[in-house]
Amino acid sequence: MTETPKTVAMLAPMVPELAPLKKKIPLEKTDAGNGAFTHEGRVGDVRVVAVITGIGTGPARETTERLLDGIKVDHVMVVGIAGGMGPTVDIGDLVLPELVIHGDTGRETRPHTLGGAIARGTLVTSDQFGYDPETTAKMIADGCVAVDMETSAVGLVCDARGVPWSTYRGISDRGDDDTVDPEVLKMAGPDGSGNFKALAWYLLRKPWKIAYLARLGKGTVKAVNAAADAAIAACANV
Repeated sequence: MTETPKTVAMLAPMVPELAPLKKKIPLEKTDAGNGAFTHEGRVGDVRVVAVITGIGTGPARETTERLLDGIKVDHVMVVGIAGGMGPTVDIGDLVLPELVIHGDTGRETRPHTLGGAIARGTLVTSDQFGYDPETTAKMIADGCVAVDMETSAVGLVCDARGVPWSTYRGISDRGDDDTVDPEVLKMAGPDGSGNFKALAWYLLRKPWKIAYLARLGKGTVKAVNAAADAAIAACANV
């Protein structure tokens, strides 16, 4: 009897985080109905269904619930970028956290690390973008190595549904110093696509930030590729 192929759901918060998955797997866009789309492909014998969640804990939670309501999934992966916290992570590094904390509620969840990969550190998820120095220092002292805006929301839904999950986050920028500019979020739509009008207005007011945006762009490319490569490789161990 032929074994049914396993299905992995890859959740990318933003368009730039989905892009390397589409190219490397590759993935094809599929109409899921009701104006929603998924991207589907295969990694070996594993069926991959990828979706964009949108930025933030609310969209991430809602997208995960809809996806798990609609299809049977053997494993969920959160794939994307994060801000680095503390001296142990650099731009382009891959983070596989041992613990994920919802920064707004304190709820904890633990990813299911695949293939014997070594997980370390804590990832803090929050809708807050940037922290004051005192909060940052405490987070690092408590073991935080990265911050993002979606992973905890996805993990908590998966835990409630009994679906194993893991997360692959590449470090795109610093989350622990004054280089973080909250206005960057205004230059992206809900799915992370570029808002060029907002970008032009930002540079008109802060032309000295061109170098910062260039570094952020390079860091993002490194980070999304590191995350995508790790997630794709992990499919062999689902």
